[in-house]
Amino acid sequence: MTLAALTSPFVLRELLRPSLGRRSRVGWVLPRLWPYRSADASTRLRAYDLWGPLNALGVSAELYRPFLNYGAVVFQKAFEPHHLALARRLRAKGVKIVLDLNVNYVDFDPEFAPEYKRRALDLMLPETDALIVSSGELERVYRGRVPRVVMVPDPVPAGLFPSAKVHAGTRGLRLVYCGYAVKAREVLAIAPVLRRVCAQHDARVLFVCEKDPKLPGLPSEFKRYSQRSLAAAFAAADIAIAPRDLSRPYNLGHSAVKVALPMAAGLPAVASPVPSYEGSPALLCRSDEEWESALTSLILDPERRAALGAAGRVFARRELDVPVVAARYAAALRQVLLP
Repeated sequence: MTLAALTSPFVLRELLRPSLGRRSRVGWVLPRLWPYRSADASTRLRAYDLWGPLNALGVSAELYRPFLNYGAVVFQKAFEPHHLALARRLRAKGVKIVLDLNVNYVDFDPEFAPEYKRRALDLMLPETDALIVSSGELERVYRGRVPRVVMVPDPVPAGLFPSAKVHAGTRGLRLVYCGYAVKAREVLAIAPVLRRVCAQHDARVLFVCEKDPKLPGLPSEFKRYSQRSLAAAFAAADIAIAPRDLSRPYNLGHSAVKVALPMAAGLPAVASPVPSYEGSPALLCRSDEEWESALTSLILDPERRAALGAAGRVFARRELDVPVVAARYAAALRQVLLP
């Protein structure tokens, strides 16, 4: 545990908060304990953001404390050797073990699903009573490897975006990519398209990341990611882009949050056809020609941008707002806690 975490009001509140009875109490074990603003995105979305709403729904959700008894313990993307040892000790006491994953570790990926993580997960899965995953593709990948696999999507906090983007103009627009800098290089797959579109319409690519990805050959700007300033960053943008290399199984398992977050702010989204994006208002493109056509049509039509942005905002609130996702998570946990 870091000093920053120990002095974080959020973490201190969780450590000191009174707990309820053992049967309804669920503890969360995290891969790393950081203050809210410094935590990994998956920890914010699949732990910190859910605890309050889960408690309101009658599930006592909290940071795991070793001196308390629990009905179930959720290991959020936590399956290193010391996590495995803890899971085995808890399971021997009759505690239900839940593993929460947002990554396909079954199929090898040299960068995000290396062999050592796959081996560690192979040891953790036999100790797991239920697996909660963030997309339908991951549900398919992990089905049959544990007794129960449930899909609960990543939440999108609608409260981050109290007002919708106002769309106007056809020149000087910003195409926003929001995510980790290490993954921003996927934008290079459509770099020729972006260069043409930006040159023709005086547009730029806006990267909202934890650090500048410094991608060459693109007319771009950079804003440092901050939860507090995310609404302002999206308000300064016009169209969200989310290209993915779908030849990598890792990318097929992503949740919809990459497109749903900017859609919640009222931005239209143009993306690769990740399975979890299907059924959303995002425009899905399978070729450079489709990318160029989609971006060009949106740039030239503010009314269409506004209409798609409004549809995306409704979709994000209806399907992925925190209370909606918390209700699904609570239902999954209650199934695990049943005798």
